[in-house]
Formats: sequence, C-alpha cells, structure tokens
Amino acid sequence: MRWAPWEGATHCTGAPEPGAMALLAWILENYTVRSGGIYNCRTVVGSTTSTHGEGRAVDIMTPTYNGRPTAYALEAGNEIISRLGEFGPELQVQCVIFNRRIYSASSPNGREYTGTHPHYDHLHIELTRQAGNRLTLATCRFFLDAKEVEDVKLNCRWVIVSGSDVNLETVKKIADGRGMWKDAVTPGEMWVHAREEFAPALVKQLEGFTAFIEHIRVIKTYEGSFKEIEKR
Repeated sequence: MRWAPWEGATHCTGAPEPGAMALLAWILENYTVRSGGIYNCRTVVGSTTSTHGEGRAVDIMTPTYNGRPTAYALEAGNEIISRLGEFGPELQVQCVIFNRRIYSASSPNGREYTGTHPHYDHLHIELTRQAGNRLTLATCRFFLDAKEVEDVKLNCRWVIVSGSDVNLETVKKIADGRGMWKDAVTPGEMWVHAREEFAPALVKQLEGFTAFIEHIRVIKTYEGSFKEIEKR
C-alpha cells in the first residue's frame, strides 16, 4: 500500500475541513458504518494537537462484540484500508489506525499501534492539509469506485493548461464531472486529471478559451510517473 507523507497538526482551526467531509461521505455511501466525527479540538494523549483539531481526521465507527471488532467490522475496516492504500498519494491520505494497527508512509502495510486507544471500535483516517482543503466527493468516487485499480492507473491523463493569466475557477468549472484539479506545478499552469475517454472532450472545451489559455499538454500516467505522449 502507499500513503502520503505525514503532516502533524499544530493548532485548532475551528471546523471540519471540506476534504474530510467528502471522504466521510464516500465511506458512508459505501459501507454500513457510522460517523464518529471529524473536528475535535484536543491533543493526542501525552503529545501534540490531534489532526482532528485541524479538521482533517475522520473517525469511522464500526461494530464491536465484547470490546473487539465484529467479523463485519474487520471485513469493512480492512477493505477501506486496502482501498485507501491503493491511492494514498493521489488522495493524500497520510495515516489510518484500526484494530491496534497503524498504516502510514513509514509503515505502508501496517505495524502494531502502541497508542493509548487501541481503535477496536473505529477507524481513524488522516488527510494532509492539501487534501483536507481540496479533496472532493467526485475525486473519491473517481479513484475509489473503480472496479479495477489498473483502469485508473492506465486510463487517465493529466490535461495541463498554461497561460499568462489562467482563470483557475473557469478551468475547474469546465472540468467539473470530468476529473480533478491540482495545484500548478509552475506559475500559470493548471492540472486536471481526467479519465481517458473524457480527455479529448475536455481539451476541446478548454481550447475555446484562447483568451487566457496559451498552451495545452496531455500526458498519460502510470504508477505515479509521467510520460508526455502528446503536445498541442
């Protein structure tokens, strides 16, 4: 499994982040579990501010029997971990704790969790700050609803839009429903992740905005590496 680099919390922000709410919504629409909440201004026992304090940690409550996870809890919990672990860097999931195990970039396939709470009754899922701010339900569905992981890895393209005055809000509006956007790699660029079949239509739409778009590149992704296959 793969996970995003871990970012610790430093202070309480006052509310749940939209990305955490989006991930919670996806889990609730796919599993018979319940929300344990997102925002909670508190510290980790004997440590620093909890990621709940920054509104980017989600607790997913699962059933227990005699204090331990039920068979369904183990099945659902481990499946959620596996699915998130396939796309941890893409979704910017940095950590999951469940059933006395912790999964992160330093322990991709999990190790014993020695914290005070064993997490027998819930999954604790953390996002990076970027994901907390920008992850959407559409992006969760795009990656996690795929029947085959390879379909996502092999049949997607980044549409890179550049210009001296790229209107990011317009690009995001055009891309809505067709992919996800991310921060520019260089100033004046906008990246949109689109399924293979959506990329041509998306490019055609974007090319109509020549007033601010000077160049469009389409590249294909595989296992996190980029290979430029087309220039416009």
